[in-house]
Amino acid sequence: MLFLEMKYCLPKNLRKNVRKALTQLEKTYSFLCEEKAYFAHKSVKPYFVIATPDGEDLAPFDDYYLDQDEMLSIKENYDGAQVYHSNVVEVMTAEYLRVPR
Repeated sequence: MLFLEMKYCLPKNLRKNVRKALTQLEKTYSFLCEEKAYFAHKSVKPYFVIATPDGEDLAPFDDYYLDQDEMLSIKENYDGAQVYHSNVVEVMTAEYLRVPR
């Protein structure tokens, strides 16, 4: 299941807003799991997509916000969630997303 959070902001605020977007995605997923038991009888692989259209010119866009330890922690704590920092994501199959280069 794809969860998307978009942030429009000045480049100087991107890091803070990406952190905020990630927190919002985590809270949404936790709410659906814990409060609503939405995924109780379903096998779901979560994808967290953070889009910051005003920040796509920063290089490297994918590595600007979270380090590998943080990415692994998210994966461990949110049922294998994959985090993407991209303004374009292609849904190839239910199990595979691709970020075009």
